[in-house]
Amino acid sequence: MKTNPTLRQQLAAPGLVIAPGAYDGIGARQIEQAGFGAVYMTGAGTRLRPAATPISACSR
Repeated sequence: MKTNPTLRQQLAAPGLVIAPGAYDGIGARQIEQAGFGAVYMTGAGTRLRPAATPISACSR
């Protein structure tokens, strides 16, 4: 299993930490697979996204 640096380690390193936003776990997984080291997830954004919305409708 690949071990990623913790957020604390990323913040201590020189440079920027880029954390794209995700509405749900699927989006967070896609961001991880795209190679980003951090994901921003807001509770309000997660709560307001309808649970029954198909994933294809969210990408429009």
